[in-house]
Amino acid sequence: MLGRRGDSRGLRIEGADKLVKALRSLRGLSAEASRFFAGLILREARRIAPKKTGRLRESIGVRRIRSGYEVVMGGGRAPYAAYLEFGARPHVIRPRRARALRFEIRGELVYARYVEHPGTRPMRIMARAVAEASRDFDDGIGDLISDLMRKIL
Repeated sequence: MLGRRGDSRGLRIEGADKLVKALRSLRGLSAEASRFFAGLILREARRIAPKKTGRLRESIGVRRIRSGYEVVMGGGRAPYAAYLEFGARPHVIRPRRARALRFEIRGELVYARYVEHPGTRPMRIMARAVAEASRDFDDGIGDLISDLMRKIL
């Protein structure tokens, strides 16, 4: 039965404002988790990457994308990154603008019309970094959620 005109009855839920606040903050949790995981991958990839010149290690970074964050490697400073990550099949190297290739072997200058490159095995730097970071992610995401809940409640 409805009340008289002006008699308002309704349902009041105590603490609903906290629930609404918690649900809204969950939207930010996926972005925060993505950033956290990208940071773990970044740290592992830099640890695994070869240290010879340091250019590949310096090329590893995190960038923001619409759906979260991504870890990138290579670019202008280390254009060879894909060959290290995925390897290369055996192939022949020929000169492009000259009649011969020129390089040093044990301090001696050598000229050759072509070189048969034996190929390289994949180093799987990023793949290994993701695998390592996944192990650490479980511990870290629990802390992230706990921090979020403390802020909300």
